Amino acid sequence: MSEDIKQAPRTKSIFDTTINVQTMCAALVGAAIAVTIGWFQLVGDVKELALEVRHNKIEVDARVTRIEQSQQQDRADSKEQWRLANEKLDKIRDMMIQNSPVGRPEIKRWMK
Repeated sequence: MSEDIKQAPRTKSIFDTTINVQTMCAALVGAAIAVTIGWFQLVGDVKELALEVRHNKIEVDARVTRIEQSQQQDRADSKEQWRLANEKLDKIRDMMIQNSPVGRPEIKRWMK
């Protein structure tokens, strides 16, 4: 070889700055595999959460429907109880009118 081509003496440093192409390629492939696995795991978790949210929404809708039906039934029961109470009051009022001196002709003449 010629003497013109001489390598400069290397100085020792703390970090080795030379790049090994095989190591770099292996690191890139490993990183790509890790990112791909992480991506698919993230997509799976998102799908699972979406199913859980959908299931919870269905449960909440069913619960709200039950509550609304219960409220409607309570209203119907209350209306029925008020109707029965009003009927009883009407009967009592009619009985009081019938039994009052004004309503009975035989007692009417004694009132005078």
